[in-house]
Amino acid sequence: MFWTNLILAFRILKKQIGHTIINILGLSIGMASTLLILFFVWNELSFDNFHKGKEKMFRGVEVFNNAGQKMTFSGMYGPVGPAALAEIPEIESMVRYSYPMEVDFSTADVKFLHGEIHYADAEFFEFFSFELLRGNPNKVLLNPNSIVLSEEFAGKLFQDEDPIGKTIQISGSRAYTYVVTGIVAPLPPNSSLEFQALASLNSLKSFPDITWAWDGGITFQTFFRLIDASHKEIVETKLTGLFDKYINEKLSQAEVSLGGELQNIEDMHLGSENLNDSGAGDKGIIYFFSLVAVFILLIAIINFTNLSTAIAMKRSREVGLKKVVGAGRAHLIRQFLGESLLISFVAIVVSLLIIELTLPLFNRFLQSGFSLSFESLLRMFPLLIVLWLIVGVGAGSYPAFYLSMFQPQTVIKGSAGGIKSRYYFRNGLVLVQFVITSGLIISTLVIASQLKYMRSKDLGYNPENLVTVHLNSPKLQDDALSLKQEILNLAGVSKVSASSDFPGYDFTSNGYFPEGEKQLKIYKLLEVDADYLSTMEIGINKGRNFFNGSIPDEDKYIVNQSLANSLGWNDAIGKVIRRDGEHKIIGVINDFHFAPLHEKVAPLIITIKANNKLNYNCLTIRMHKGAEITTLKEVENIISASDPSERFDYTLLDRQFNSIYQTEQKFISLFSVFTILAILIAALGLFGLVAFIVQQRTKEIGIRKVLGASNLSVVNTLSKNYLVLVIISTFISFPLGWMLMNEWLQGFAFRVHIGFRIFAETLVITFLISAIAILFQTLAASRAKPVESLKYE
Repeated sequence: MFWTNLILAFRILKKQIGHTIINILGLSIGMASTLLILFFVWNELSFDNFHKGKEKMFRGVEVFNNAGQKMTFSGMYGPVGPAALAEIPEIESMVRYSYPMEVDFSTADVKFLHGEIHYADAEFFEFFSFELLRGNPNKVLLNPNSIVLSEEFAGKLFQDEDPIGKTIQISGSRAYTYVVTGIVAPLPPNSSLEFQALASLNSLKSFPDITWAWDGGITFQTFFRLIDASHKEIVETKLTGLFDKYINEKLSQAEVSLGGELQNIEDMHLGSENLNDSGAGDKGIIYFFSLVAVFILLIAIINFTNLSTAIAMKRSREVGLKKVVGAGRAHLIRQFLGESLLISFVAIVVSLLIIELTLPLFNRFLQSGFSLSFESLLRMFPLLIVLWLIVGVGAGSYPAFYLSMFQPQTVIKGSAGGIKSRYYFRNGLVLVQFVITSGLIISTLVIASQLKYMRSKDLGYNPENLVTVHLNSPKLQDDALSLKQEILNLAGVSKVSASSDFPGYDFTSNGYFPEGEKQLKIYKLLEVDADYLSTMEIGINKGRNFFNGSIPDEDKYIVNQSLANSLGWNDAIGKVIRRDGEHKIIGVINDFHFAPLHEKVAPLIITIKANNKLNYNCLTIRMHKGAEITTLKEVENIISASDPSERFDYTLLDRQFNSIYQTEQKFISLFSVFTILAILIAALGLFGLVAFIVQQRTKEIGIRKVLGASNLSVVNTLSKNYLVLVIISTFISFPLGWMLMNEWLQGFAFRVHIGFRIFAETLVITFLISAIAILFQTLAASRAKPVESLKYE
């Protein structure tokens, strides 16, 4: 019986080859899109789950309490980890891991290979489940100045040579020579900890500029392995007790305190949105794409159901005859579900071929490592079975139960009954399909508008022809002011300024006591010279700039408008802010964006440090238009002459913010691709449905033409119902899309307004796509000769 039904199903699908191809194509594109999205979601959800004993591994979270306000940070001060290990018996082991530092690596054969270096305690490879290809896990980070390299990075530095025992020169703010003691295997793509060069944390203790204190200085990601995971709350209480013991009494004078919490290692990637963790993932994106996967699959299933229901009339006599010769309803349901499952199976095979072809591009885009190897297919097998059953049974259930319901005496007479109900059902499915499609189009347009807005928004300074040269070595920092003067003498340069930082990712923060306030306030800090504001073209709202070379001005502050507003100061000039003495405000500048537009412009203090050149980490240069290339080469020569061991490192500020929004750019690109696929599936289904309707109404079209109906009248008769449905679906989708995207936009302090233009564009796009799919069929039918139409069947 099984083989008989299978052969029969093949014959029937072959007979309806056009509709079969449309069904398989729509389902396979939908399944391929769904599987690709599920790959992405699975990768995001699986971060850091490969570590042995992960349930007992936690990252320390430092909590800053200020007047009832709580701020959390993923970094803990250097002494916290060792003290916790020594004084909290519930902690089994501890490892500190530094944040990345950008440096240049040099060997005997390679000079100035730019990269990042991390530092970690000696127990790092015992604590985490990273595989060492060379070296002893207990010893590779034991001695100062030892370094472990990734296999790929070692190849770049030493080519085919054995790197073990070789030396590497690190240039930058902390120049030193390191000895290679180990090679680590490629890190899993779902690891939150990524490094190409990992040096012994003991190396940092020799640097005089690093402070190791409970109330400031260097911070690390600090990881604890507990004796038992159930001890989490006990350890958190005792961590806060350590802060009380070592620092909170001192901080109580400012009415602030520090505490500690624990975050499970598996929660680091998607649970760090409030920890200022730049490498963290985004739960919202996971939910968003999961929803898109469901929608795309639903559109594909609706296509199948709609088309199968539409051709039910064509198969009604087949059902009637089978029932007359004794076929039961259960037998018919099995037959039709079998056909559906067969189509679904073929669609899964085709979808895997699509994935195989597109996976390299997908991996390159997301920087992932998915593959369709035999092992991965085995892991995916349960998912494929579930997907096959969901699509096969879900898409085939209604047609199967509907067709098997026909009564023999009715269908043999040429009527299956319930024509109106089938009409409403099909129209309802088309409506649902295009509500989803219109919603995806709205979302795509809003995301694209937000990205365009962020790239074009006035930043509060003029980034055109502005370049920041990074002074990464102590020698360059020491020569900052003399380098500034040399560069200023170049013909292609109009202005130069020295500063401690540059706009892009944020500035450092400190605690201050403004006049009239008893609570400590956290403000951003930027140290500059007197030419900074004019070089950046930042407007002064009130007061004045620093006087060049004025020693009294070293104790003065300039603040931004956000700081003045936060304190309710209508006139901030002359107000005093205390930190290591009293500092009078001499100027208030207009707000400028020194951090991404996800964040509001934070209160900022600008101070001049003319005699403390080591605080100048960069030079900002405004060049004459058209002279950028020549001028940059001349600046490079000046920098190289000052410190030949340092690579010329610079940032074009007009491109800086564009690079910051790469995550959003990837998001909109990926989302756009899946939206286009959803539109394609919906249009394909509408094309197939209209093709069938046109086929069914061929004689009617011929009669209308004989009676004098024009081509336009025929097209209008065949298409108006579906085009009206498309328009209605857009009106329904707009409030739904507005609510969804308004929620997404809450993640941006500066955002676009979802107005009528978005709705109008969605309506036009949806209408045009639908019209093309419908008119392709209806125009051909309207142009057919009446005599051919009347001879039909």
